[in-house]
Amino acid sequence: MRHTSCIGQVLPNAKLVRYELDIKRVINRGAVLGLANGKMYVDDKQIYSVEKLKVGLFDDPSNF
Repeated sequence: MRHTSCIGQVLPNAKLVRYELDIKRVINRGAVLGLANGKMYVDDKQIYSVEKLKVGLFDDPSNF
């Protein structure tokens, strides 16, 4: 079961939005997938957290 917590929002007057990923595992089966816990901060205040997040990992995102 995935746990999420949201305690704020990003407003137009925010100076800095920052994301942190704590990668627990990397799976490479053609596409590279990271399993991680994540946090989102606005002006150094944590507003969001998630556990058991799945993220794609790319060397060169210019092909998007």
